[in-house]
Amino acid sequence: TTPEWRQRVYETVLGRSPTAEEVSQSLPGDALEQRKQFVDRLLDSDEFAIRWSRQLADWWLAPGASHIDRSSDGYRDFIAWIEKQIEADEGLPKLL
Repeated sequence: TTPEWRQRVYETVLGRSPTAEEVSQSLPGDALEQRKQFVDRLLDSDEFAIRWSRQLADWWLAPGASHIDRSSDGYRDFIAWIEKQIEADEGLPKLL
């Protein structure tokens, strides 16, 4: 159903459930183009760039990353660089 679809999309794209406010907003219909626009809006959000920049940094720095100070300027600069690449829609191949 559409509410279940929305829940799955939020969890996959943003790593969280939709807020009460987001749940109260109208859902896209079953038409493929409406759902595509809904997903594109989430992918274009700052929240997407923030979530995935941190996820990618953790993947790239793991498994031996326990010694890295995640509050350091270098780590924050690394996260900011990844965010900018995501926001610029550079794509994963260019990040690697």
